[in-house]
Amino acid sequence: MLSSALVDVEELRHEVQDPDFNADEYLESYIQRNMGVFPGSNTGQLMNLTDMKRPSSTPTTPLGDSPSKKVSQFDPVRLLQSLDDLFDALVQMNNHSALKYHQCEADVERKEMQATEQLQKRTERVEESLEKVDKLESELTDLARKVYYLCDNIKSVSEPRERLKDARKLLTYFMELNQDNLAEFTFPELSRERRTVEDFKQAEDTILRLYRIAKDMGTAEDKIYNKARDRIFDWYAQFQNELVMLFTTAHRQRPMDIYTMQQTANILQNFQAGYQQCIASFVQRSAEALNNASITDIFRNVVQICEDTSKIVHEIFPAPDTIMEKFISYIIEDKVRTVVKAKLDTKNLAEGQEGYLRDLYELHKKTKALEQSMARFRLFRMEKIMKTLFDAYLNTYMQTEVAFLKNRCTGMVQQYYDHLLTDWHLPKPGPIQILPDKKDFFNVGITIMSAKTIPAIICDHLKERPTDYLDTQTINESLALNILHELRQSATRAHALAPEEQLGHCLLQLGQAIITHIVLIHMDYGLEIGTNMLPPLDPKSEPNLMFLKLVHLCTVMHNLTVQQLNDSLRNLPRYPTQYQKLRELTREAKERLERKSSAGLEHCLNAAMNWIHVLLSQQRKTEYAETKQTFSATSTARKVAQYFLKIVRLVEESVDGLNRECVFMEMGFRFHREILDRLQELPYTTDGVMILICDVSEYRECVRSMKVDAVTKMFDQLLSLCNLLVAPPVNLPSLCDSVYSVLEQKEPIAAFLKLRSDARVIGDYVRSYL
Repeated sequence: MLSSALVDVEELRHEVQDPDFNADEYLESYIQRNMGVFPGSNTGQLMNLTDMKRPSSTPTTPLGDSPSKKVSQFDPVRLLQSLDDLFDALVQMNNHSALKYHQCEADVERKEMQATEQLQKRTERVEESLEKVDKLESELTDLARKVYYLCDNIKSVSEPRERLKDARKLLTYFMELNQDNLAEFTFPELSRERRTVEDFKQAEDTILRLYRIAKDMGTAEDKIYNKARDRIFDWYAQFQNELVMLFTTAHRQRPMDIYTMQQTANILQNFQAGYQQCIASFVQRSAEALNNASITDIFRNVVQICEDTSKIVHEIFPAPDTIMEKFISYIIEDKVRTVVKAKLDTKNLAEGQEGYLRDLYELHKKTKALEQSMARFRLFRMEKIMKTLFDAYLNTYMQTEVAFLKNRCTGMVQQYYDHLLTDWHLPKPGPIQILPDKKDFFNVGITIMSAKTIPAIICDHLKERPTDYLDTQTINESLALNILHELRQSATRAHALAPEEQLGHCLLQLGQAIITHIVLIHMDYGLEIGTNMLPPLDPKSEPNLMFLKLVHLCTVMHNLTVQQLNDSLRNLPRYPTQYQKLRELTREAKERLERKSSAGLEHCLNAAMNWIHVLLSQQRKTEYAETKQTFSATSTARKVAQYFLKIVRLVEESVDGLNRECVFMEMGFRFHREILDRLQELPYTTDGVMILICDVSEYRECVRSMKVDAVTKMFDQLLSLCNLLVAPPVNLPSLCDSVYSVLEQKEPIAAFLKLRSDARVIGDYVRSYL
């Protein structure tokens, strides 16, 4: 039996304890070392144990081969012996580790027992120490009680002596002060000159006691002590004045003597009159920095001065919040109020309402902004300050604001028309006013009014000089924008300044002023002028449809006005009554404009359709009865289509939304009727029908630009009807059936069949449609 290599237990232990130990790799290496490799192998590859188990795979060595070429045989006995040795080594190593583990566990138990014994001994010592501490504490309490008792005994003996000594001193002072002629005092601390805070502290208590005695003595019963009492009062007043002077002097020093001011303020707390005088002096002196501040900078300086003064007040005075409240009140009432009053009163007289309202808003805004900056001062009350400063002006603000906006709007509109009339050298009829509302606008022969209003004068001028008719002058967008700008400014001021109970009424009146001057006057004037400058219904030349541009301008300006009203008067919906009134006024003004716009649009469409009728009537009656070599649209059809496209583009520029679709629908129906009526008046030949189809196709193309399906469908049907004029008689039944499936009416089919030159012959073919 082959012997295996001995296993080194120490080496095995080191390998097993290695953190990177891999059992599979170690076992493979161990077997390789004990079993060897294939002979002649350059890689040192271990034998394949699986292959070695197969008898047929055992290679045979031919006779005559050299022994060096023999292949190694697998030896299971040697492998088993090697594994047994490895197992024995592992068992030995495990036994050694178990023995070491038990030893360590015994050491831990021993050390744990020792630590427990030490903790118990320390616990006993701590308990003994606590008992000693309790005993010492009891002894200290007894000693303190004895000391307190001894102090009481000493105090009961010393205090009467001190009081007696003080009473003797005060009595000596009083008797000496009651003499006719004052000599040297027994206690001269009151008569010596006082310069420092310490000098005042030494005399403070004596002065106060003498003052209380003199104040408690009745003047009727103690007339013999009048001299002493009067002199004590004089000393008391002089002492107060000297303290105030000392405080003021320390305040004026640069840098300020904070210590002297603090000690003086503490002494003056016992002298109420002097303390109030001291506070007043401090407040006035601290606010002097605002004397030279400009109106622009005063609000910014107020915050800075309050912050600087607050730091000083907290260092000097015992009750700083009360002092800061007095300081802020003084600044607001004395400094800011003076500025506000001077600014507003001066502007109200010198620059009129505009400057007054602008400055009132700016001053109110800047004062309101102080609330956030001065919120750190707890006693600061913004509502009280705003009421104190602006109540006198805000009580009449609403009337002033509304009157200003109305006057400004009236002035702007009046100035615009005065300038326009001056340029045209026309007389000025007087102030602008709302025209009487006329309900019947479809009477073409109407006149504006008998009195010469501004629209009447302008209409008379334009009738004589039609070339001066400019839509931008009749309805001017810049004028409306300027008025709306005034609305935004007034509404901004109203939201900030108007009292809550007056805000709704104020916003309503502002909105009424805008609607009156923009919609009911300026836009209504423009439509009134446009209505009276409409083209005649029987035009001799191409009618002027400038009124459509007026409608466009009117729509744009009305939408802009409504939008600006909603934006500027954003808080008006909070007041349902006023909001409903403004909505009703807006609706009535819109209906007034819509009546005039509808009347003008109707008139323009009638004039345009009548002009198309004139163009169609200029076409020769035999134009579709002639023989032609080529087929194309006639010049009349091109003229009509060109004019109709011009009207379509003008409507697209002037009318929007659903109104545009309605106008296009009406135009298409009327245009179709004009074409249809004209076609039924003319004779046709075969070649003429082809020209007719070209003309109808031309009309259909221009109609398609309106993008109205119903109108396009009508002209498609018209083109189908025209095909009935050229179709052979044999094909007419099927063609009539197809047209009828679309029209669902026999009358148009019969009318076109009668236009054929062979209308009498085709009766047998289409008898059901004739």
